[in-house]
Amino acid sequence: PQASEEGHLALAHTNRKSGDLYDLIQVRISMVVDTARIPSILDGFASYNFFTVIDLDLRPVDKFIALGEGYDYGPASVSELTVVLESAWLRSWTTAFMPDSIKTSLGIATK
Repeated sequence: PQASEEGHLALAHTNRKSGDLYDLIQVRISMVVDTARIPSILDGFASYNFFTVIDLDLRPVDKFIALGEGYDYGPASVSELTVVLESAWLRSWTTAFMPDSIKTSLGIATK
């Protein structure tokens, strides 16, 4: 299944699971990008903070429609790139910032 805006997670090929030391999160990002730069954009995500690209959707952007809406992307071919990223977050760094409802769902004691 694909990631959705309704909160469903994308099926990950990594087989990693959240545990006591870290939590896995998924982030869905949509952006308009220079089509020729897509490989370097994906490499950029994979190069930092344990991000793994687990799903993507690519659609061409109609530059005439975009221009009519006030967006001028210049001469390059552009695409709408939607990426689902999986990232590992160390629980010891994030617990202090978690809402109590999240702590409870993860089995972490609340004050």
